[in-house]
Amino acid sequence: MRPMSPDRFYSTEIREGPKSRRFYFYASTEGLTDPQYGYAVNDSWIEEAYESAVEEIRRRLQAEHKAAGDGVVVTVSDPVAMSSDDLIRQNPRLHVYVEDAVKLAKRELGYALHPIKMTWSWETAEDPKAESMVQLKLSDETGSFGLGFTPQELKNRSLVEDRISRVYRDLLQHASRTLVMNLLRADTGSLKATGHAADLIIGRTNADTEGE
Repeated sequence: MRPMSPDRFYSTEIREGPKSRRFYFYASTEGLTDPQYGYAVNDSWIEEAYESAVEEIRRRLQAEHKAAGDGVVVTVSDPVAMSSDDLIRQNPRLHVYVEDAVKLAKRELGYALHPIKMTWSWETAEDPKAESMVQLKLSDETGSFGLGFTPQELKNRSLVEDRISRVYRDLLQHASRTLVMNLLRADTGSLKATGHAADLIIGRTNADTEGE
């Protein structure tokens, strides 16, 4: 598989015997990535994120065929990069809203003070009645958080903005908690620093900030 680039949409064909479905993937690194602050952008994670997402779908579909005993083997083609125009041309009723959601997320993460990895993935089946679930995942060196959107939810701009902000806040809170716990452990020289102590410190800091 060729190296995958950030800020590009990719399409993959997932075959189930005579049937097939499309899998789409997008990835980027948002926020502060300037080397002068100690950050360096490395895009090698994109292939791993893609392979993990598409393999999860392949395994799920293969398990369904195994349970049915129909002998169908699920295969996956190599990803092909595509432009935003090509993406929308393939399915304008869905992809125009996906692209809008990607733009909203990039705007939300644009002022992050450390690199945030963002991925979007979704699949579409031949059956036009089958609803796609568009998955957003945000991650950094401390962990990852994600959620899914139905096509109908993507049409609600305020809902999309609110849910993106919520996932981002969850990631930031987790990163802050991890940082505080590491500092407590370094200060005490013990691995027994508790999450409760970290939560107390973060809660006090948030209260002081809201009171300003």
